Amino acid sequence: MPRTRSRSRSPATPTAVTQARPTANELREGESLDDRLAQEEPDVDVDGERLPDVDEPEGGPGAEEPRAGLLTAQGGPEQPRDRIPYSKEGDTGGLSAEEDAVHITDRP
Repeated sequence: MPRTRSRSRSPATPTAVTQARPTANELREGESLDDRLAQEEPDVDVDGERLPDVDEPEGGPGAEEPRAGLLTAQGGPEQPRDRIPYSKEGDTGGLSAEEDAVHITDRP
């Protein structure tokens, strides 16, 4: 049984699905970077304020030299052995042991 359209809309009229797709002419001509950037929406926090454009947080992963860590099962006598892995190197700069262990270092 053939499908019938419930609305009398021209097939050329953009819908929510096809609206963002470029036409053949737009693909050939290309869209300028300024036009594409104008379509971007800024990131906002919970309060609706715009978040700053930052590639990486200050002091976060990547702020220091690349490194690799050694995992150990026990951090101290007060911690359960089967719950939390710890980095044997000590201060990890806020990284979990898993995150600290996957940093790239130079081979010896």
